[in-house]
This record gives sequence, C-alpha cells and structure tokens, in this order.
Amino acid sequence: MTSVSPTTTAGAAVTAGGDHPLYDVQREIDDLDAVIERVGGPVLLLGMSSGAVLALEAVARGSAVSALALYEPPFVVDGTRPPLPADYVDRVQAAVVRGNAAEALTYFLTVGLAMPDEAVAGMRHTPVWAAWEAAAPTLPYDGQVMAGTMSGRPLPADRWRSVNVPVLVGCGSAGETYMANGAKELASHGDNYTLHALPGQNHNVDPRALAPVLTAFFTGS
Repeated sequence: MTSVSPTTTAGAAVTAGGDHPLYDVQREIDDLDAVIERVGGPVLLLGMSSGAVLALEAVARGSAVSALALYEPPFVVDGTRPPLPADYVDRVQAAVVRGNAAEALTYFLTVGLAMPDEAVAGMRHTPVWAAWEAAAPTLPYDGQVMAGTMSGRPLPADRWRSVNVPVLVGCGSAGETYMANGAKELASHGDNYTLHALPGQNHNVDPRALAPVLTAFFTGS
C-alpha cells in the first residue's frame, strides 16, 4: 500500500498545480487525487498540522484512502488559547495584497499560532524568516483550510461524518494544550478514530518518535 503525506510549513498550503488568484480547497484535494491516481490508490495518508485538516477533508470528499493518520491538527475547541478572529483570513490577505509579507507573516505567527510578540521578534533575525516571508502569499490558504475549526467552539459534528476509514489522531504530550484538546475531541467522533499521545513530543515532532507509531497503525501490528 502506498503512503502519501500532505503537510504544511509555516502555514504554506500551496497546490502542486500552482498558485491561483481564487483559492479553493477543492483544488488542493484535486492535486492529491491526481497523485493518488498516479501511484495507484487507495493509499495510506498522513497529514500534519493544517495538512492534517486538509487530509481529513480529502477523505471526507471521497479521496481513495484506506487509512488516515493525523498529527496535531491545530483545532481550537475551547478557551485554552484565543480563537481566530472572524476576519483573520481577510486581514492576512489584505497584508499580502499590499505586498507586506512581513506583516502577513507576523499576524499569522502572533494571531494564527498565538506566539508571543517577543518570540516572533527574535525569529526575524534567523535564516528561516526570509523563507517564511517568501511563503507568505499562501498564508490565507492555510486559513481557509482551517475555516471554522479554530473558533474556540466544538468541532462541527457532521463535517467529517463520511470518513469511515481507520483514523489515527496523534498529539504530543509536551505540546500545546489546545492542540491536545482538539485531537481528543476529533478522536471522539467515531469508533474508527484512535487517539495516540507521543511522550515528550510537541508540534515539531521527532520523526524517530512518530515513525514506529505510524508503522504500527498502517500495518495493523
């Protein structure tokens, strides 16, 4: 069985088919379906961070997946961190349209990821900052993938009802409380969901800790 992994980095969820003025999550899924068709599905699918939500959405919309593993979808389902403002995507998009990548990225980090201002200030002097600024035009896409799931309210009960394949929902025991709570709530949505907390891990999970968990899940061992 082939494995495929949609992930996002610094919120950059960009389609394999290229950028487009009018973003649509369905085009992300169309790209994934093209990969699945190419390799010969159904596949074992791994999604991480907001890529986990994209993977979940793809399976809900009928992508050929036989088992789904998700790591720390960044849901906000309670008051353990501030929810996203209703105009979050609009504000990020406005900064992008103005050509102010630094403003868009800063807003994503401080509001989207709830990072302290001082931490973000320190990151501006690291080599990764330039790469993240280059990805800033895709940040509104990340917000659209996450739409309605970072509101501080429970997850929509019916949104992924059609997902009936085995689903592993992973989180780190040393990570953010809000992500752990979101993972727990998602895992409560059906008997086909299994929650697994990785000891000592956070959102930046060590592949050496994650790999054996995925292997056991995907092989049924």
